[in-house]
Amino acid sequence: MPKSTKTNLFIALLAVFLVKEIFWVALIPPPQAPDEYAHLSYIETWAHEGRLPKLGETLIYKRIEESSQGLSLAKTANKYEPGEQLNWIAQHPPLYYFLLKQLYSSVENNEPDQVIFFLRFTSIFFGLLTLFFVYLMVETLKPKNEWLSLLVVGFIAFLPDFSFISAVLNNDNLVMCLSADLLYLGAKIITHYEKISRKFWVDGLYMSIVMGLLLITKATSLPIVAATIPFEMFYFGFKKHLPMMDFLKLFLMQFITIFGIAGWWYIGNYMQFHQLLPDLVSLAQNNPQILKVHPDLITLFPEVTGMKNLLSPYQFFVKQNFFWKYFVNIWGVFGKDFVQLSIVQIMAYAGLIFASIIGYIKTRKQQKIATPINIFFAFIAVILFAAITFKLFQIAQGRGFLGAMHGRYFLPAMIPIGYWIISGIQRLVKNRQNYWLVALLFLFFAVTEIATIATVIIPSFY
Repeated sequence: MPKSTKTNLFIALLAVFLVKEIFWVALIPPPQAPDEYAHLSYIETWAHEGRLPKLGETLIYKRIEESSQGLSLAKTANKYEPGEQLNWIAQHPPLYYFLLKQLYSSVENNEPDQVIFFLRFTSIFFGLLTLFFVYLMVETLKPKNEWLSLLVVGFIAFLPDFSFISAVLNNDNLVMCLSADLLYLGAKIITHYEKISRKFWVDGLYMSIVMGLLLITKATSLPIVAATIPFEMFYFGFKKHLPMMDFLKLFLMQFITIFGIAGWWYIGNYMQFHQLLPDLVSLAQNNPQILKVHPDLITLFPEVTGMKNLLSPYQFFVKQNFFWKYFVNIWGVFGKDFVQLSIVQIMAYAGLIFASIIGYIKTRKQQKIATPINIFFAFIAVILFAAITFKLFQIAQGRGFLGAMHGRYFLPAMIPIGYWIISGIQRLVKNRQNYWLVALLFLFFAVTEIATIATVIIPSFY
């Protein structure tokens, strides 16, 4: 396939993604997406008070509270004054909100719901950037494979959970974008540099900046950074036998860059809350006065009452059906009022995974599986999965049940998983016409998207 043809097909795929995400923006009302009012409150507090919100103190503005109750513009437009509810996401780092604050000033006098709809278009932009970095990553790894990059981009673009977060106001779409960039840079550094060169140091610095930006976007990106640095150090130190001085320079460059970008935020957290990663639950547990002023926190977060160990690991993983909920949640948004997967979609994705595994088994002797890049991807996916699972287990212990799965936290791991799935299927049909495979996979993506939309339009669909 000529390079220009592949580029045109990629642009066409981005155009399809753009159109369908605009449809999603119009389809999803603000109350249906998680925490959109709280995210808007973060931006408005910063814009109107000239300061970042403080966890346990900053209240959501009355105009947002009243908008969530369905009141009109005449009653909500100018009420930039504290309401009664704490902003429960005030612990988030500020990068995402800093970027959106620059656009907020042009629409601030509109109703909160209208502001949310406008700011959602930034999520589409971050979604497009994510697909761009995924394309670069696969082209870096398999430049001679005609269809792999387009198929992996299509897989991510039509993933129900990714479609969802790319159309609503939340900082997970920026995390996904930066994670895709980090995976691309990791793939480039691992596969392209046999010797130390000036370009190696430039890409190493760029990679350090991206890791710093991830940490100043959301704390859930910490496992991705924590997995990347040790693997990189091990790979270049022991596999590539990087000279000790160069090894130390690489480590110091990354540490200084990451600390310079994100260190101030986490040090500030520790000085204020004696925690690097504070949250409203731990804050309320340590400060009972918050519960006296805001007793509704017990309803929102039952674990603030201090109850512990209400679930054993066995109950969490077996009786609460963690792995089943995880499988459903990672491919779509799981929970009441959110997009859910139909049984047809679940079976279809399971079929893709099964076909991919068969492809790897049949070709394991001809093509090596345990390559450095696959080990790098697996290390990130496992660390991310383990860290988020541990956090969910802690929450479930305090509540006595496994609530929302927050599948969007796992989404960065879906980039290497999508790469593995499509690569495995290509291995399975190696001797057959690729065009049939491409047509079938994109038909699957289209049907999946239609089925996902149907779960919103027709509640009984699932």
